[in-house]
Amino acid sequence: MPIYEYLCIKCGHQFEELVMSDEEEKEVKCPECGSKKRERVFSSFSMNTSDPEKFATDPSAQKDVMQEKAEQPMVGMEHLNQYFH
Repeated sequence: MPIYEYLCIKCGHQFEELVMSDEEEKEVKCPECGSKKRERVFSSFSMNTSDPEKFATDPSAQKDVMQEKAEQPMVGMEHLNQYFH
């Protein structure tokens, strides 16, 4: 179940919403002003690793992994890949 982040175009409030389907997404309203005028924004993400100590002591290792992930297509958002690759 994806949790998306949105930015309300009317009042500028940024919020998160659990969205189960495309139909539900059409009904997402800003919790501050109630407007349906919002756009989805890109979120940060977390990453699990089998060797967390490596990342804690070697920042370049984390940078390498993040670069590798950034170069991979975004799963589930293939229609946006044309804009970022």
